[in-house]
Amino acid sequence: IGLVPFNLNRIFCRQARHWIVQPNTPLEEESVVIHGITHNDILGAPDLKRVLDEVLDALAGKVVVVHYRKIEREFLDIALKERIKEGIVFPVIDTMEIESQVQDDYTAGIMNRFKGTKRQSVRLGSSRERYGLPTYPPHHALTDAMATAELLQAQIQHHFSGDTPIEKIWL
Repeated sequence: IGLVPFNLNRIFCRQARHWIVQPNTPLEEESVVIHGITHNDILGAPDLKRVLDEVLDALAGKVVVVHYRKIEREFLDIALKERIKEGIVFPVIDTMEIESQVQDDYTAGIMNRFKGTKRQSVRLGSSRERYGLPTYPPHHALTDAMATAELLQAQIQHHFSGDTPIEKIWL
């Protein structure tokens, strides 16, 4: 789990938090390759239940920003249902959804179809590249949180204004 507090002007790196927690199922080879979290990494890792108060305290009163809400919301919701028999639903700003809308707008219209304008990837790295943001190694919770914060800052700067009401961009 990676959390990076930020606003539209600044990312607060010193307040960033990262937890590796014990999974409920054995690690699969594909997961180890993608995330780089190995059996050694989780040997002494706590169960989510042990760090849950810390995580929820860090999220309290904040708007959560993610890249692909389905994964992030479901991870926490399912994990909580398994551990405390109660789930969680929370509003998020989804940078992938914003980028999907940008791509839909970019490819809309008969002229774009005629020109063969193609929709581009909305994966985190590809989206960041379009805004000239640096490349980070993917699939690390803290790095992805930082990358997503930077992406939202860029998206707001390019497609919205600083006074755009939050309800226009959250889901």
